[in-house]
Amino acid sequence: MTTALLAAAGAGLALTGVLQGWMEALSGSYWANASVVALGVLAGALPVIGLHRLLGRPGIGVVALLVMLVGNPLSGVASAPELLPVGWLGQLLPPGATGTALRGTAFFDGAGAGEALLVLLCWAAVGLVLALVPRKGSTVSRGGRLTRENGNPVAEPLSRPA
Repeated sequence: MTTALLAAAGAGLALTGVLQGWMEALSGSYWANASVVALGVLAGALPVIGLHRLLGRPGIGVVALLVMLVGNPLSGVASAPELLPVGWLGQLLPPGATGTALRGTAFFDGAGAGEALLVLLCWAAVGLVLALVPRKGSTVSRGGRLTRENGNPVAEPLSRPA
């Protein structure tokens, strides 16, 4: 979880630095744009962590298929969401919401970014909740670590008596 938060913050700062400072593709507040990018990264990363915790490796595939193969084409980032057919849900997935929020903060002083930011916050919150749901039968003893024995989680103390 900590790695995801740090990676999202770093990605937001670095990507916005390149897009706004070097390529001059964005305008507006650097910090607002970096925050939107970081939230977009977090909205993609936390559901991966949460579903991986619940479903194992197939959870990674579920989010990858949903976000990359469905969310990217339906995002409307390459043109505009208004040019997509009516009824498409691309703005309810992280790529579309991130593009809309970034468009709002970079070029329109935050106008029109509220709904997209709410979508990103919901994705991040759901991912966080899924990641914090305890696994059935898992225990961690005080001062110990969780290990697996015959496929079952077992709490093992850090130091063993001699």
